[in-house]
Amino acid sequence: MSVTLWHLRIQPTPGLFDGEGSRVAALAGDLGIPGDWRVSASRGFLLEGTLAYDDVRRAAESVLVDPVAEIFSLRRLDAGKTSPNSADPNAPVEVHVFPKPGVTDPEAESARSLLRDLGFLVDDARTVRGYAIDGPSRYLDALITRVLANSAVDQVVQGEIRLDRLGQGRPYAFKRIDVPIRTMSDPSLLDLSRTGQLALGLAEMKAIQGHYLALGREPSDCELETIAQTWSEHCSHKTLRGKVEFDGELIDNLLKQTIFQSTQDLQLDWLVSVFQDNAGVVRFDD
Repeated sequence: MSVTLWHLRIQPTPGLFDGEGSRVAALAGDLGIPGDWRVSASRGFLLEGTLAYDDVRRAAESVLVDPVAEIFSLRRLDAGKTSPNSADPNAPVEVHVFPKPGVTDPEAESARSLLRDLGFLVDDARTVRGYAIDGPSRYLDALITRVLANSAVDQVVQGEIRLDRLGQGRPYAFKRIDVPIRTMSDPSLLDLSRTGQLALGLAEMKAIQGHYLALGREPSDCELETIAQTWSEHCSHKTLRGKVEFDGELIDNLLKQTIFQSTQDLQLDWLVSVFQDNAGVVRFDD
C-alpha cells in the first residue's frame, strides 16, 4: 500500500452548541469587524502514512473522535480529485487553518504517537481548524488575520485543502558559511547589518570587524548572528545603560538613575531583594 494523505474533519454533533464558532463570531464583533458573522467551526487532523480509508475511519472511531458529542468525515487529499466549487455566491466560505511546517504541534504529535502505539502506520500528522463563514466578503481577510490565524505560525487555506504530502523538505545538510567582513567598507558593513537583520550600527559593525581582523579569520554566519543577538536592544540595554542627555542633565545610566534609584530611595520594607541576579523578591502582608 502506498503512502496517502487524509483530512479527518471533526464537527459538533448537529444540535449541540458550537462553542468555537460562537467565540469567533463574538470576537469579530468585539474587535469592531463589520458584519453579521455566522461561523460553524470544526477541528481535525491531516494524517499521512500507509493508511486506507478503513484505517483512518477506525482511528477516528477508536481515539480521535468523541462519538457522543462529535461527528466526522474523511477526504483523501493526495488523490488528485477535488469537490466542485459551489456556484452559490451566498454559500459559506470554507477557511482552514493549520500550523506551518516546522511549527510545534503538540496535539498532532500526541495523536501520531498514540496511533502508532495502536498499530496504525502514521508517518506524520498535523492539526487543522476549519471554519464555514457566512458574512461580508470584503471583511473576510480582517476576520482571518485578526481572529482566526497568526501569520507567523499559521497557514491559511480558503476552500479545500490541496496538498500532496506533509513532508517538510529534505534533511538539513550542514554547510559552514563564512562572512567576508574583514575587507568590507563602511557602507558594506551597514548593508550587511541591514540585509542580515543584525540591527547593529556602524561603530558596532566596525568593532566586530576589528575583532576578526585581530583573529586573522572571517566569522561564520552563526557567529555573526550570535553576536548580533547578544548585542541587541531586545531588553533596551543600550538605551538604559547608555549616556542620555535630558533637560540639561547628563544621565550616565538611565536604569540606575531612574527606576533603580527611585526604588532604593523609597526603602520599602516589603522589598526584600530588587535588581539582584535579574530577579526580585517581595514580602506579602501577614
